Amino acid sequence: MDASAILHRCAERLGLDQVGTVSLPLDDHLADYLARDTSPCPFTPQDIRARTRPEMLLDGARSVIVVLFPYRTERETDPAANLSRYTWGRDYHLICTQYLDRLAARLATYFKGDRFLPVVDTSPLPDRYLAYAAGLGFFGYHRCLINPRYGTYVAIGGLITTVVFPAAVPLRRSCYACGRCLAACPGQALTATDFDYTRCKSYLTQKKGDLTAEEIAIIRKNPLIFGCDTCQDVCPHNAEAALSPLPEFAADHIRHIDATTLSAHSNRTFHAAYGDRAWAWRGKGVLLRNADYLADSPAGDCS
Repeated sequence: MDASAILHRCAERLGLDQVGTVSLPLDDHLADYLARDTSPCPFTPQDIRARTRPEMLLDGARSVIVVLFPYRTERETDPAANLSRYTWGRDYHLICTQYLDRLAARLATYFKGDRFLPVVDTSPLPDRYLAYAAGLGFFGYHRCLINPRYGTYVAIGGLITTVVFPAAVPLRRSCYACGRCLAACPGQALTATDFDYTRCKSYLTQKKGDLTAEEIAIIRKNPLIFGCDTCQDVCPHNAEAALSPLPEFAADHIRHIDATTLSAHSNRTFHAAYGDRAWAWRGKGVLLRNADYLADSPAGDCS
């Protein structure tokens, strides 16, 4: 059995059906592309070399195994939710890392002496590019990766490894170019060719400090106090997207958190109660600020 067959067999036994591989080193054109971004989001590492050299994270790395983790567990939106869909269950970083650790353990029984380093989206690597290069999706106007089976509702993780895997062939597809995400974006942050992160509601709900009047107006465009699902909700590629086969994403949902509950917590008890939630990473102060902006919203502002 060749290396790719072993990988897919191990992944399938864990319920992971979207797996691809990228050979190292990465294409030099990637560094040039990233360098052309003159206004990178502050959540993105600024060191281009670190972003394009997985070998800096694992000495002797020869490949990256990329895995998609579908998180959509029901087709309907929840009108009562004020937290983004990807945060409803436990923190996806924890879930993905657990799966990656298990996958690495299985692979280690076949590739003795080789090493595997799990990464989710807290590493400097450009995860969406790696998923594209691994043949797992293509991009829409909203800049999300679109997987043919699960749409945009996927988290991305991977294993940097010393095992040599063949390079996948990227999908030669593009989105429908319908423009729905461009029209629906609360901050009008999207064009067909550009993305202004400073007008993205998801970014603004995580930005520290007081916001400007214009930023507050964007926050008030929908009822979420963390994240923003609008461009995904309107994307036609998600209309028939399959639901997640991974049970962890359907368990222990918290879809709404109110200001009264947040205010009752000290910082210590807040992190004790919600430290395993992706929406808690900025702390309760930012969430309370966003809730206050929405509470003060003029009638009919949210849509």
